[in-house]
Amino acid sequence: MATNLIKWLESCGCHDVRPCRVTIGSETWEGAYYKRTLQYGNCDAVRWGLKKPEDTYTRESIYCVGNLPKGYKPKRSNKVCYPSVGFDWYIACYLNAPVDDERMAQYHPFGLSFILMPWDIDTVKIDSYEPKPYKRIPLQVDFLQVP
Repeated sequence: MATNLIKWLESCGCHDVRPCRVTIGSETWEGAYYKRTLQYGNCDAVRWGLKKPEDTYTRESIYCVGNLPKGYKPKRSNKVCYPSVGFDWYIACYLNAPVDDERMAQYHPFGLSFILMPWDIDTVKIDSYEPKPYKRIPLQVDFLQVP
């Protein structure tokens, strides 16, 4: 699975792709850490004159294959985050139902999955404006040998 996931992420324009094992609480997933370099395009930073549309930035993410963590509730009032290496990581997107149409399958070739991203805004915490603090469940990422 790791080799196919790495190849697929690289075909999507990702770089620095590395297989990993993710542990949240007592649950474990196979996945891959990766980076994407993107352009600002038409966003607030460009409209405010802070960036040019052709300027780039890099995002890091972890693609995990399998069901959502047991402690994760999609409802906004029950948010959790996963502290690790100086960041609170959060589930940025997920697929929690089987894909039954070919068009969708090309975007989700590994079925049930979720993507973790670090909250990297250093001026405000992930839950600063929430009615109650997020539940924090430790995240551990172990990098594996490249297949």
